[in-house]
Amino acid sequence: MAEETATPTTREFLLPSGKKATIAPFKGKHVKQAQKMAGDDPSNYIWCIMALTVTIEGEGLTPEDFDEMDGQNVMKLMTEFGEGFLSAQNP
Repeated sequence: MAEETATPTTREFLLPSGKKATIAPFKGKHVKQAQKMAGDDPSNYIWCIMALTVTIEGEGLTPEDFDEMDGQNVMKLMTEFGEGFLSAQNP
């Protein structure tokens, strides 16, 4: 197996609410875990992988936490998560 040269980095940023959010780097095992968590509904996958990798003010999340979270915070998290994934693909 080829050695990976890119080093994933932790992303930290402020949410519109003013709270600090952190997105940790993840590995294949996290992807597999998120797939299992999502079960038969692939639309749940993004919420599961975000729950595995995102903390807010140091606190972990569950996929259900996004349901009652302020929409602006959710959109910011989705944007940052997506940008982090895309930048990792195109350094």
